[in-house]
Amino acid sequence: MSDFANALDSIVTRSFGNGLKTLSCPFSRFGRFDIGARQTILTVQSSEKLAEPFAVVISPLPFTEESAKALGSLTVKYIVSPNLVHFMGINDWKEKFPDAKIIGSDLLQSKAKSLKHKVDIPLSEAHGNKLLTPADLRISDIAEGELKFVYFANAQSRELVVYHGPSKSIATADMLFNMPCIEQYSASSKTPNNGFFLSWILKTFNAYDNLNKSLPAMMISDKKKKYKGGIKALSSLDFDKIIVCHGETMVIDAKKRFLFIFRDHL
Repeated sequence: MSDFANALDSIVTRSFGNGLKTLSCPFSRFGRFDIGARQTILTVQSSEKLAEPFAVVISPLPFTEESAKALGSLTVKYIVSPNLVHFMGINDWKEKFPDAKIIGSDLLQSKAKSLKHKVDIPLSEAHGNKLLTPADLRISDIAEGELKFVYFANAQSRELVVYHGPSKSIATADMLFNMPCIEQYSASSKTPNNGFFLSWILKTFNAYDNLNKSLPAMMISDKKKKYKGGIKALSSLDFDKIIVCHGETMVIDAKKRFLFIFRDHL
């Protein structure tokens, strides 16, 4: 069972400027693996004349007072489930913003039994492994250059990566880990405790360790050809930050590390 017990009292909010904020907290997978969790809030300009900017929320945590503070006066128009498992906070956010539209895999509805709401903008295999604009998803109220998407339809967890132009960032769920999860436990009295063997394994899931290449490679090696289009699409984007859900946000040589990790797929 996934465990947020006491974690939401230890949220760390970080602002990167240019409309990018993250909220990070402790998180245990199956109540045992301490890997941290992170939600991304993007400020997005509207394509509609005189319309106010709005928020896009990616991998939402349960809604808290810290969520409200991070949003400020922004309304939420889109909630992104970046794969088939990062949907746990969506019900909370839909209660607060019932008009917000959910973006996610077309399999999410059937896989996420606890999700009470329909996926308004489903991505199918036809959307896979290429660069997508909001228009490709029939979204008309996002200004040009604000967001782009790459959907890995062949990934077991159906990974959806979101690019935010103003902050030069990409946000991903489980496509990349960057352990250990220091920031996510920095406001908590709890420290990650994965035992010696698991801790050693998780240390190799550090994007600045050459061994990290093994994690994405293992995930996609059997479908390398199908993934290449998506990896090439991401590599074509101008980004200098990678927001990961588990581990440290990559702000140093992020593009360089991405190209190294996925070099066999380019």
